[in-house]
Amino acid sequence: IRLENNKLVLPLRPGVQQIAVDWNEKNSGALILRAPHIDIGSEAVNARVNIPMPHNRWILWTWGPRLGPAVLFWSFLVVIILAAMCLGKVSMTPLKTRHWLLLGLGLTQIQPLLGLIIVGWFLALGWRKKSNPPDSGFIFNTTQFVLVVWTCFALGGLYLAIERGLLGHPDMQIAGNNSSAYNLLWFQDRMDGAMPRPAVLSLPMWVYRFMMLLWALWLAYSLLQWLKWAWQSFSTGGIWRKRVKKPKIITPKPQPKPSPKDPGHLPTQPEAPGP
Repeated sequence: IRLENNKLVLPLRPGVQQIAVDWNEKNSGALILRAPHIDIGSEAVNARVNIPMPHNRWILWTWGPRLGPAVLFWSFLVVIILAAMCLGKVSMTPLKTRHWLLLGLGLTQIQPLLGLIIVGWFLALGWRKKSNPPDSGFIFNTTQFVLVVWTCFALGGLYLAIERGLLGHPDMQIAGNNSSAYNLLWFQDRMDGAMPRPAVLSLPMWVYRFMMLLWALWLAYSLLQWLKWAWQSFSTGGIWRKRVKKPKIITPKPQPKPSPKDPGHLPTQPEAPGP
């Protein structure tokens, strides 16, 4: 079937029919990918639009019918900005607001729980440096042991964030209408003849890789300073306390009083006074 005056005439027969129309359109690599304009000539219901995205594109924003995908990363970014502003006012750590913000941007690619562990690690070391060491050796050593384990988890989380940023795909938290990062689905229950035209704003994947490379270099440079501060905080007041054995106090047993009937212990006579 050929186009006639930019129109496609389809013969219809009574009954249920399924018609598939395929065509090619040059739009790969575009900053904004929009569905083509299609007018079926009459009102219709249950319009579905599916845009499969290639893996070499970084999706930033989507818009179209209400029942469709949404990029939830930007609402999460607002929470990170507010948290960075609050954490920047905490004087226990050397991190300022800009440091917390940059750190939070990279931590968006890992699980939120692991990100909280990293943030809590900085706060725990700041508390360790500011507070007085406990007098109890057991409590002091337990605290040091917990900080060592906490440090291992925190450094592992930072390594995982760098690995996913440089080698993985960006997690923009795309959800809605059973959509995924590379399969976007929209639905509109009624239309006046024109199919809905959703659109996608995306960038090449190398832009994301380059930004994460800059973040990884900044993190490596900053860790050189943060680890020095972490060691100072960890070693304040000592690193480990040996268990001090309490001296044993030996109390002498009371000697039994001699009995008057004992022949070995006779009462002494008083000496006579001299001349």
